[in-house]
Amino acid sequence: MAVSPLTDTDVLKNTAFRVNSFPAAAAAPSGDLYATWTTEIQNSGTPNYAGDPACADGLGGNPANCHSVAVYSNSTNGGDTWTAAAPVFTPGVRTPLGYPVTQPGGDTLNAPSPSGAVEQVFPAVGVSPAGKVYVGAYSADAVSPWQTCAAGPAAPEGRINCTTLGSYVHNARLDYRVADLNTGVANVVSTHLINTRNGFGGGFFGDYTDLAVGSDGVFHALWTDSNDVQTVVRFYGLQFVPTPIHQEDVVTGTGSY
Repeated sequence: MAVSPLTDTDVLKNTAFRVNSFPAAAAAPSGDLYATWTTEIQNSGTPNYAGDPACADGLGGNPANCHSVAVYSNSTNGGDTWTAAAPVFTPGVRTPLGYPVTQPGGDTLNAPSPSGAVEQVFPAVGVSPAGKVYVGAYSADAVSPWQTCAAGPAAPEGRINCTTLGSYVHNARLDYRVADLNTGVANVVSTHLINTRNGFGGGFFGDYTDLAVGSDGVFHALWTDSNDVQTVVRFYGLQFVPTPIHQEDVVTGTGSY
């Protein structure tokens, strides 16, 4: 039985990493089933969480007028029927940080106006033995300036060595949020904003997250971060003077509310 139609998510606004509507599911001891995924909804008007043709890239839709959100559905009869897709988090707008900045040519990059809707991607779900349900996802809560690389060596060295800086662009930065579906309470569990362009160019980031809930009702979430700085001497077979770079790391967070 199909859970719900969806519109496959597009690249999150002002980011450069691969995304998709990758789903996750969990079963409660009672037999109730929970599924979560990402879909596209329009920026204005009544949101259609069950697949919006107006957002379907390549099918006459325009993703520029849409944004990605995490949604969920549950079944109480073994998957024969499912509830209508509903948002995991309350809608919001991104917070601009660090503006304005002066471009290399002298122009000014101001904060985008409007700043844009908060987008989510790669949700995960877990259920405790007592039936407490949590869903976690990346949430693009902020946007800030990011200075691009205008010139550098070929890959792989170019991934960590830029010889000429370029212009600034808007750069969405992520929190990791977890929501309690039983109460509707949602909190940021990451300790700082995640910069997905750090260190590796922004191709693959956080394709997989996960979340489990213990018998004590405490959730344990994991996701990818790239803010930790490590020193490298060799990189893809190339030898460097010890160089500090950003590396991707798996980080964790726990909580109960």
